[in-house]
Amino acid sequence: MNSISLSINKESAVPVNLFVVLLFVFVNPIYVLFFCAFLNLINTKINFWIFSFMFALSFSLFFYLKDYGSIASNSDLYWHINTFKTLDNLSWSEIILRFIRSPHANEPFFWIYAKLIMTFISSNVSFFVFFHYFITFVLIAYLGKIVNANKFVIIILCVLFTNFGVLFNLYQVWRHTFSFLMLMIGIFSFDARKKNLLPRFFIYSSWLFHLSSAPLIIFFEIFAFFTQKNHKYELRKLFSMKIIGYVILVVLIFTLLTKFGLAIGQTFGIYNEIYRYYLTIMPTGIGYNALFNSFTYAICLFLWLRRKNLTTADVFIASQYFIFTILINELEMPDVFSRYSYYIMFGGSILIGKMVTANLRLGFIFLIILFIYDVYIINYSSEAIQTLSKILYSDYNNPDYGLGAMILNYDNILNFVF
Repeated sequence: MNSISLSINKESAVPVNLFVVLLFVFVNPIYVLFFCAFLNLINTKINFWIFSFMFALSFSLFFYLKDYGSIASNSDLYWHINTFKTLDNLSWSEIILRFIRSPHANEPFFWIYAKLIMTFISSNVSFFVFFHYFITFVLIAYLGKIVNANKFVIIILCVLFTNFGVLFNLYQVWRHTFSFLMLMIGIFSFDARKKNLLPRFFIYSSWLFHLSSAPLIIFFEIFAFFTQKNHKYELRKLFSMKIIGYVILVVLIFTLLTKFGLAIGQTFGIYNEIYRYYLTIMPTGIGYNALFNSFTYAICLFLWLRRKNLTTADVFIASQYFIFTILINELEMPDVFSRYSYYIMFGGSILIGKMVTANLRLGFIFLIILFIYDVYIINYSSEAIQTLSKILYSDYNNPDYGLGAMILNYDNILNFVF
């Protein structure tokens, strides 16, 4: 009977997944992602591997098929492309040695990954750009699967479209994106395994993609130490002495780094290495609109809905979100800390995705509101249109611009010159 039931379930999943494939072929991937999220809310028959491939291929082409003539020479994307061209002159050992000599922008894991593409797949710059976007979206899909194995489409949607800042950063902030994806994969895997060796591998490897994740690794280990006997939390336990002690310690560390970072660097002989990070100071008092907004309210709603079953990852990311958002208003932080806004957007979007999956009715209402809001932004916000037209293909707002239409642009793909 069990084998018969399993066979019936597999057969009933075929039409669903065939429909998903056809949607990606003929419909704009933004609209497909929303439709699949609604479907995933009530149906768990979407095959992860089929969806992930179609999703990653569609969105990577969406980013790849854009006008590269408008790229500014001082942009991160321009720098990544030009640095890739020089990798042929670097040996594997030189990639590591230059990181030891000068860590800034020379994180070895990212450039080893880039050299692997150059050595074993293709040295064509155009292919590297496409392949990088493809791998990025595969990792986003994998993160969605780790967060919620059955409703991963909803998590993916929320990561990309609850805050357009994540989408904008994916366009060119490549090392940060890889770093934060590795960090998030490790953090959200932390409670799912009895042994945390693999999650810690992801967590610790993140700083070798970008140094900015190093403080976050330290904060997470401090948090894990303070809460080592707890894997599930009730909301009232967030006000325990352990959590309060962790928050106080993180605030003190941030304060020391912002006010005395250069002095500490001089003491330990690394003044020249960290001086560049203190050249620009972020203004204080940027306004508590950064805290009191719909994004924050959605995170608070998630904490309330899951108040009896919060995980280590939930509590850690939520605490970091509120700590950083408040401190950015109160302290004169070096501009390098602005990079953490990307991290908290990433983490906050995942928590909102978990909120959507926690309650069917509320999730359905939220997805409708998000869809209406995003369609309006994409089509009628002049600021968003200006930005999206730079980072995506020119037909990004065309509802019937699906994977099939993108592939028909193969001549553009073959003729791209970087």
